[in-house]
Amino acid sequence: FPEHNVRYIAILDDIDTYLDSVSNDFAPFKAVFNDQYAKDTSKKVRRTLKNRKEQGLFLGWKAVYGYKLDEKDRYKLVIDEEAAKVVRRIFKMAYDGMSCKIIADTLSKEGVPIPSVYANLNRGRKSSAYGLWNSRTIDEMLNNETYIGNVVQNRTTTVSYKNHKVIVNAMKILKEKNPYLLENFEVIFTCDESSFIGKLVKKYKLEDVVLCIGTVAYDKMMEYYKNSDVLLFPSKIETYGMPLIEAAKFGLKILAADLSYANEVLEKYNNKVFIGPNDKKEWAKQIEKCIMTKDKVIKNNRILQNEKENSWSIFFEIVSSILSNTKEK
Repeated sequence: FPEHNVRYIAILDDIDTYLDSVSNDFAPFKAVFNDQYAKDTSKKVRRTLKNRKEQGLFLGWKAVYGYKLDEKDRYKLVIDEEAAKVVRRIFKMAYDGMSCKIIADTLSKEGVPIPSVYANLNRGRKSSAYGLWNSRTIDEMLNNETYIGNVVQNRTTTVSYKNHKVIVNAMKILKEKNPYLLENFEVIFTCDESSFIGKLVKKYKLEDVVLCIGTVAYDKMMEYYKNSDVLLFPSKIETYGMPLIEAAKFGLKILAADLSYANEVLEKYNNKVFIGPNDKKEWAKQIEKCIMTKDKVIKNNRILQNEKENSWSIFFEIVSSILSNTKEK
């Protein structure tokens, strides 16, 4: 904030960037803990939703056309007989060989209400085609498994702001360019194989060079740092970026997203390269340089989740060293 001539005041945390206060020095670390709390809460919510979906519970805000929410159990779908007549007719017409366009035109001519009109939804500006069936709607209905009794959910997911996808894409580029280049190193993510990244690794057939090992305890992660040469950190959003400090403490080469948080944390650190967070080709280029420079194992670590009690001494050792450097300035 001071760098941009902005005064930041947090009354509850006793922070005022205009004053020279010890509380200001601890502000970044409070941000780290807050980030961890938010991340933990997010994981719990996602896990709860996933469990409910796996149980076959419907979590949508609106039932699929032809169904309605059970009045006694909002997580259960029941048949809406009025709309179901139209659905059955659509499937019958398709079975008889009629195209989606012909089916849509037939329903429109007969004045059958489209799903949004039937559900009394306001779709914004109404064009001249509003209220008419279209072939895309018919096609989506014919391919929707809900109509054969399957509750289909979680077809899409939000990609983590940690942006590990760019690393996987970079590895894909390198493998396609020269498979032999990847023989003597591996990238390790501390996420599960069932995660989005794990599935992406499997899709690109990178299991031999990209490992998803799940959550790792803090002291174990320190061992990874000791046995590694490079930290890959493409995260788009960080309150502070603790892994950058940890990697710097061990003297690792750091490839980080070229964003303000990383530039601030690594300002005094020399062994670094900043890369555009979405530039997979540049990430591939810089990773290849690391491989050609040092034929060793490359690791990629996330912020830790399950720390052991004896790991806090290491954490506060890092905090102490940072505060000492701050005082020297």
